[in-house]
Amino acid sequence: MEHMEVQVEGAGSVSAPATAPTPAVRCILVHATAGRVRARIEPTCPLDRHGEALATLLRKQPGIETVRCNPTCESVVVTFDPDRLRPETVVGLMDGLPVSLLAAREPDQSEEQDATSWPYLCLSTAAVAADVLFGSSLAGWLLAAAAIPIFKRAAEAIAQKGRLNVDVLDAAATAVLAVQGQIRTAGMMVWLVSLGDVVRDLTFYQSRRAIEGLFEADIQHAWVVRGHKKVRIKVTEIAKGDEVVVYPGELITVDGIVLKGKATVDQKVLTGESMPVHKGPGDSVYAATVVREGKIYLQAAKVGEETMVANVVRLVRRAPVRETRIQNYAEHFADRLVPWSFMAAGAHLAATGTASGAAALLIIDYGSGIRVAAPTTVLAALTRAARQGILIKGGRHLERLAEIDTIVYAKTGTLTTGMPELVEVGRRVTPARARRLGGGPAGPSDGAGDPSRGEGEEAFDP
Repeated sequence: MEHMEVQVEGAGSVSAPATAPTPAVRCILVHATAGRVRARIEPTCPLDRHGEALATLLRKQPGIETVRCNPTCESVVVTFDPDRLRPETVVGLMDGLPVSLLAAREPDQSEEQDATSWPYLCLSTAAVAADVLFGSSLAGWLLAAAAIPIFKRAAEAIAQKGRLNVDVLDAAATAVLAVQGQIRTAGMMVWLVSLGDVVRDLTFYQSRRAIEGLFEADIQHAWVVRGHKKVRIKVTEIAKGDEVVVYPGELITVDGIVLKGKATVDQKVLTGESMPVHKGPGDSVYAATVVREGKIYLQAAKVGEETMVANVVRLVRRAPVRETRIQNYAEHFADRLVPWSFMAAGAHLAATGTASGAAALLIIDYGSGIRVAAPTTVLAALTRAARQGILIKGGRHLERLAEIDTIVYAKTGTLTTGMPELVEVGRRVTPARARRLGGGPAGPSDGAGDPSRGEGEEAFDP
């Protein structure tokens, strides 16, 4: 395996030789074609924990186009520019990479949710208002602050991918308009881009909350055994080895082993089983499942973020819901038109000498619409499915549903919620007669002599 250096933002380069410190990423090439590599990652780097950090790091490398991690298969699929990289080079970027580096780059969920586009939308609104009310001096500074995300994405596209895209086009148009003093026009352009980002972010967070709501429950306390007493404590205070007591109707808050007692446990939220399963001493139980009948004492084996349901939520949070094939295709198509837009603007400027006409050509881009519409549509569909109890991990999985003509179900729990529901009353029986039949003794099967039957009513055979 050839020696590679992975560029890490803010940390220079990290050498990844074959003798990297343990633990390190161990990568085995499984399949390779021109511009595409599939590699298997050894368990030293579990992808359910470090997959997103690995993908983010790879995407920043020159020549890398897309990265997709599959924790279930322990594999990574990378597409790249075959003119700049070879399959062995791509594998070399991953093999030997210190796992501690990936752990240090794990995204913090609270920080991700705080990093919305609302401030930039407000700044662009203020820039337009300031230009109308006070002139362009203050508005120019506000516009510069509002356009930070646009220029940041443009700089990353040039520095990391070495190509022009719609972000570079937006940044150029904003800069030309601002230099010309057309702050209001530039502000409206930045406002529209920021509005699209806000719509996408809001839909994204709503989708996340709806999906996580399938697994998370609002439970704050649990019963544990302390000496010869049962004490009610906060769930966050439960430690490994604690003896937890769960009563009928209560949610199990930890992964553990049943010490004593018997119960039927509803665990369809994790397994899809429609019927509760019987649990007794020695059996494993999991957080987020519910004790329907009985009482059990269990020893906590995994708590908090170590539980199985926490891992599921973590995978859902890191699923690439924003990326779909149609979106990637549309964005790549739009990116290919960007150089032509610059050429047209340059030709117009050379022919007429007017920068305003050149700026008008730069404003036209073909990627902003699909960049907002595609993820918003996908995320809205994921949100609606989650509210109906259906978990779809990401946009790519949703997109593949259009190609499916047959679905095989292993359990009825996949199809139902496990709760009966009255959907229709028999049409041959009026509601009044149904109430009378339910409240009185059954009459003759042919209905003869039944005084409760209305005129013209057919006999009801239960």
